[in-house]
Amino acid sequence: MRILLYIPQQTFSVDANKELVTALNVCLNENGNISGVQAEIAHAYSPQLLNDINIVHIFGCWNHQAAQLMQKATKANIPTVFSPLGGLEPWTMKGKAAKRNLQTNLFQRRMTRQASAVHVAGKFENEMFARLRWNPRVSIIKNPALTSLVSNKEMARQMLTLYQKVLDSNVYTLMSQQAATAMTYLLQAATFPEISQMPTAMKLAKEDVEKIDATDWRNICIYAHDEHISDIIAQGAAIINPELTMIEVDNAQRFAPSNKYSDKDLKCDDVLSSNIMLKSKVEDIATDEQQIERELCMMVLNIKHELAHNKLPLRHIANLATRLNHEEYDEDVLATMLEETSATMFMARLEAAMTTITRLTEGFMPIKPIFDKQADAMTSEITKLKNIAVS
Repeated sequence: MRILLYIPQQTFSVDANKELVTALNVCLNENGNISGVQAEIAHAYSPQLLNDINIVHIFGCWNHQAAQLMQKATKANIPTVFSPLGGLEPWTMKGKAAKRNLQTNLFQRRMTRQASAVHVAGKFENEMFARLRWNPRVSIIKNPALTSLVSNKEMARQMLTLYQKVLDSNVYTLMSQQAATAMTYLLQAATFPEISQMPTAMKLAKEDVEKIDATDWRNICIYAHDEHISDIIAQGAAIINPELTMIEVDNAQRFAPSNKYSDKDLKCDDVLSSNIMLKSKVEDIATDEQQIERELCMMVLNIKHELAHNKLPLRHIANLATRLNHEEYDEDVLATMLEETSATMFMARLEAAMTTITRLTEGFMPIKPIFDKQADAMTSEITKLKNIAVS
């Protein structure tokens, strides 16, 4: 883990601030060869500061270069921690308000909101900061330069825990393209176990899965937990690389995710939409001999509904992939049902997205897929990943 500790020179010139950041830097680097942690201090902004950095910790307020660094890090999907160092307490803001214009106040608020987490030094600062309602992701870590209740080493340990919490809370943006690719092979193996009897496909899958490192695997496990596919990923790993075991992440320290999804399997006995006409069509669409096709059609309609309402867990895509790979059904009948429920174009692009996500092959698709920019966008929307390579 490479950490950039950024503190403007004017802020660093304050003895308490200098003592805090210097102690943090020393303690983080103390066992760097063993822990893999490297930290460095910077006082002036340059674009090169972010090269090979995993997390940026910015100290101090009311500095344009600090705000610029926060913005650049955010655009580069590099997680950030922000320590106001008391600069957002009411008397500080009020006392200097006359010296600042509206634009300055706006950039400080934007900078604070962009931070992946905010570090405050005590309960009182936390209460004052909470009143601003600028960022709910706050962690209290005492400053050893201001109190004897915490040592430098303990402060650094808590800060390192905060950094890991921030990283674990941002796996959707941090998961590498290699990890995302490996995960698609694991999903393929779980939804189509027959791959184990296909030497060429297994060779490709093994090669990609074996390329991931410990960080990649941790990110996959956290992502799988949030998307309710941990059991599915475990099934895929058992086929491709039995040495991979799921990491228990239930108790991992993380900030609350913005979205929470159903952990149940995808419904196939009713449509989620409240559209009365659609419900009526689905009820009358199939004969007694066409119930499998009807269930598959409802699964597609429910995925369409969940995606439109930001409620689609990846588990439901895996559910559909498993059914398409193994059910005996009449493709023409299902195609007609999709047409009658206005889901043909959606399904065609969903199939294209599933080519990337679960490596679904055209032999198991009921209609011809459409590979276009909308299908690529659907892939990103379904996975919520920044670094997934579309097919």
